Amino acid sequence: MADPFDVEFPASLCERSGGAAKAGLEIQLVETAMNDAKNTKQMSLSGILAYWQHPDEINSPETYTKGAIGRSLFLIDCMKKHATQDSRILEIGCNAGRNMAFLHNAGFPRLAGIEINQAAVDHLRQTFPELKKARIIVSSIEEAIKQIPDNAFHVIYTMAVLEHIHWESDWIFGELARVSPKIITIEDEVTESPRHFKRNYKAIFTDLGFKQVDWSRSVPGMTKKFRYRCFARRKRANAQPPLAGQK
Repeated sequence: MADPFDVEFPASLCERSGGAAKAGLEIQLVETAMNDAKNTKQMSLSGILAYWQHPDEINSPETYTKGAIGRSLFLIDCMKKHATQDSRILEIGCNAGRNMAFLHNAGFPRLAGIEINQAAVDHLRQTFPELKKARIIVSSIEEAIKQIPDNAFHVIYTMAVLEHIHWESDWIFGELARVSPKIITIEDEVTESPRHFKRNYKAIFTDLGFKQVDWSRSVPGMTKKFRYRCFARRKRANAQPPLAGQK
C-alpha cells in the first residue's frame, strides 16, 4: 500500500543520522551559544541555531516528552476546528514529537516536521513508533522552508518555536505563508530575552494576506504570555493553484 502522505521533499531535505555539522563545527557553535547566553542582549543568529541544535537539559528531548499533556490536548481541539483527517500538517520545531504523536492518535496521520536537533529526532523515533511514517526534516527552518513547494501543506502549526526565531530570519514568515493557506501559532508574544524575540503575529500574517479566524488569550499548561491564533489565507481575485493532490 502506498504511503498516504504524498508530499515529496527535495533530496537535500532528508533525515540525517549523526547530525548535519561536523564535530569540530558543532563544538564551535555550542561555545558560541554558551558565550551569547552569558550576555543580557539577544543572542546572534548563529548562537540561536547552535543552542537549539544542542540545547541544555531544561530543553532536552527527554524533558519535552514528559508532561505538558494539556497543551497537546488543546492543540488537538484547535486542529479539529481547522483541519481534517486528510489534511497534510507540518509542525515547525517538532522536537521529540509529543504534539505530533497526540495528533496522530487523534486521527491526523499525514504529519511532517522540521527539527534542528538530531538527538530530538532520534528520541522521537524511539519513543513514538506510531510516527514511523511521519516525514522529519533535520534542519533549521531557515534551511528547510525555502525548499518546500508552494501549498505543500494544508496546515502549518508552531508551539513555542517562532518566539525563538532571530530577527534576521523574519523572512521565514513569508515562506510559511507560501507553503500553507492556514497557519496556527501558539507562542509567547511578550517575553524578550537572549533567546526570545517579541512579535505581533496577527500584524505579521495580516500583512502577508492572511486573516485571523480564531484565537485565545490562554493556553492550558502555558504562561499568560502565550496566545493561540489561527490564520487563513484571504481569497484573492486571481485564485491560487489547488493544493497538491487536489483537483
